[in-house]
This record gives sequence, structure tokens and C-alpha cells, in this order.
Amino acid sequence: MAARSRSGRAIGAVLLLVGFYLLAFGIVAAMIGANYALYQAGRVSGQLAIGTFVITFAILRAVFFVRGGFKPPPDGVLISDADHPELFHIIDGIAADMGTSRPDEVYLIPDVNAYVVEDTLLLGLISRKRILAVGVGLLNVMTVDEIRAVVAHEFGHYAGSDTRLGAIAYRGWESIVRALQGMADGVIRSIFVWYAKIYLKATSASSRQQEIAADRWAAQLGGSAAAARALSRLPQAAMAYSLLLNRYVEPMATQGVLPADFFEGLRALMADPARGRELSEQLADHAETSEYDTHPPVPERVAAIDALPPIPHTDDPRPARGLLRDPSVTERALTAGMFVQNRSWKYVEWEDAGNHLATAVGDLGDKVLTAVHLPGDLGKSDLWELLRGRDLHTFHTRLGGPPPRADDDLAANLRPFVEAVVVRGIGDDAGWAVDWSGPAIVATSDHDVRAMTDQLLAGGDAAAAAQKQLADLR
Repeated sequence: MAARSRSGRAIGAVLLLVGFYLLAFGIVAAMIGANYALYQAGRVSGQLAIGTFVITFAILRAVFFVRGGFKPPPDGVLISDADHPELFHIIDGIAADMGTSRPDEVYLIPDVNAYVVEDTLLLGLISRKRILAVGVGLLNVMTVDEIRAVVAHEFGHYAGSDTRLGAIAYRGWESIVRALQGMADGVIRSIFVWYAKIYLKATSASSRQQEIAADRWAAQLGGSAAAARALSRLPQAAMAYSLLLNRYVEPMATQGVLPADFFEGLRALMADPARGRELSEQLADHAETSEYDTHPPVPERVAAIDALPPIPHTDDPRPARGLLRDPSVTERALTAGMFVQNRSWKYVEWEDAGNHLATAVGDLGDKVLTAVHLPGDLGKSDLWELLRGRDLHTFHTRLGGPPPRADDDLAANLRPFVEAVVVRGIGDDAGWAVDWSGPAIVATSDHDVRAMTDQLLAGGDAAAAAQKQLADLR
């Protein structure tokens, strides 16, 4: 059954690729024929001739100049069993259980992801080498059981010949994309867009079947419970990874500062209960599916695993990060490779990152501080009056930021900037720390900065009282 399934998918992939070539060369032949017929009739069309040349060039470029060959991940590190023997013990054990050899190359990458690639010739007919990439982000959020299930899933793609068939699907898709990039809007481009949708729909459906089949290997070799947990954890971990980059690391980078260990921050973010609830809610709000999705929805995949017969398994709940020989050294080296190298970068520990994040917020925060005249006459500032009247929309606009959306929580969005006013008002007694549950930073002081910020954002008498308290501290 599996062999017939692979054969059917292989035939389908080849037919789709051949279909693209027939469509491409058929259009070229038709356009050349039209030019020839007009020439024979003495009615040469310069516009048609130029259009034929442009489209023919785009099609030939798409067919004959597709990039090939595996390129190592730019932020990855090639490793061996001498570097991380426990991780390779897991990899070798799964290879043995599946009756296959270990990958020719194994890379550590920073992402919350893992993947396999097969470097092939002749559209997958000849395999040159197999490559496995394991994300250190995954190792930081999963157990050994779960990582075993993830690696078994990836090896399942080898077992199903998915990596070889992928070469054919990739060749066809890249050809279509390159052809579209060389065409202006018009009838010919519309035909290629139509075929692209057919192609993507067919290959996506095949890819979803491959994922379900690979999940069975994950359950069989990693344990059903671990496979289901790993699948359920992945979307939230990926969202946390992006949040850490966008909300924490990038603002620091604008100040020439980077965290010494990115993954320490990822662990802290994932461990924060409030942030976990927020990410879960966001995932629930964006749980849309499409016929072009290459992976089935996570609940559907988990349900398919739960429906499998019980599989005996010995649990290993150790943190997967321990599979690295020296986790901290490895993570710090990988962190340094995640970003474009610059000799002026300063690397800081997360406990020292709060002040740098506050400085990053400072571009807008300084506008607030200037507008409220700190130090000076706090009572006469226009922005103070806006806070007392709780006109947060106008306050937001005065900061020069983008217009707020109707569903924006303005009080939450403005909190870092209002908090910056409070910190500046208090003076040297106040500082900043990283806030894993809120807007990246939280003020630290002997005074109750959070309470004063709440008062300012509440408006009315509460805001007036907070303003007076800040004036008295000056």
C-alpha cells in the first residue's frame, strides 16, 4: 500500500511538472505561430513581436535556469557526534529503528523547527546526501521524548520518499514563480496564475498526506503522547520565538545591543503564565485553514495520533536542551550567528537588558517627556490635560505614532511611554527590567511606578493626583 502510494504521488508530481512544460512551450509555440501568420499575411505587429520575445524569455528562463543543489542554512552550525553525543544517540537510535542510515550532515539551527532535505540529481532519481536540521529553539521548549518524536517525524519523510518527490514539486513551483516574475499583467499571465493555483492545490494536498504519514512514525518511535504534545506545543513556541525577536531583540539591536543568549529569553517567555495565555488566545483567533496549506491543522493531526492503537513506550521527560554537550556555550555561539556581525555590537545578559529596551522605547518616550516639561511646571502641559481627560486617542496621535485601530487597547499600547514619564519624574531611583508578561519592560523603583502609571492612564482625579505626586518628587 505504501509503495503504491509513493508511486502514485511520484507520477502525480511528474505529471504536474510535465503539464507546466507543455503549457509553457504551447504558449510560446502559439505566439510564434501568430507572429509567423501575421508575417505571411504582410501584417507584422511590432507589439506582438516584442510581447512574444518578453514572454518567451521569461518562460525559457523559468524552465532552464532554476537553481539547484542544497545550500547550508546561513545561521546553522554543522555538528558531529563528537560535538553532541547524546543528541546523536537519539538520531542514531531512530535511524536504527527505521532500518535506515543516519543523515550525512546534521545542522543545529536557531529556529523552533526541524526539517530534512535530500540533495538529489535528476529530479530526485539520484540521492547525493541527506541533511537533518534541528532547531535549538525546539530543544529549549521540548522534552527528550518530544524531540525523539520530532526527529522520527522528519525521518518519516525519508521513509516516504517525500524528500525525493519534493525535488520534483520544488522544481515545478520555482519554474512557475520565475515565469510569473517575468510577465506583465495580461491574458498569458492569467493562464499561468490559473495553473499555479492548480499546481499549489495538488502539491499541498499531497504534502498534507505526507505529514499525517510522518506523524505515525513520530507516534511509533517517540510515543503517542509525546508526539501529540510536540505538535501542540510547536505553534505557541514558534509564536513566542517571533515575539522575542520582534518585541525584545530588534528594539535592543537599534541601540547596538544584543542578548548574549537568545534562548534564555525564549525559555523565560515560554515559562511566563500570562504570556502563555496571551499566545494561546492569539492562536485561537488565527486558526484559519486553507486548501493551499502544506500541513493539516494541528488538532486534526493530534486527533489522528490519538486514534492510533496504543504503542508501548518508556517515558523520558528530561529537558531536551540537556542533549547538547554544553547548552549555554552552544546557545551563545548560535546567538552570535543569528545576526549580521558588527564589531560595535554589545552583548548583554537578560537581567541587564531592561534599560536598553527602555532606551529603544525612548524615541517616542522622549516626545512625551519633552511635552510634559519634566522637570518643570507639570500642571500646564497639554499632554497632562489629555491624560486627565483620558483622551488617549489624541494622546496617541500627539506621539506621532501610526493611527490606532478601532480594536487597539490604547491604555496598554501607551503604558510604556507613560511609564517612561513616571520613571523620569521619579529620577535616579528608578530603573527598568525585562517584562516577560507585558510590554517588554517594567519599571523598578522604591516608589510604586505601576500604580502611578495606572493612575495617569485612568484619567480624572487619579491622574491629577499622580501628576502632583511626581511634581513633589522633583
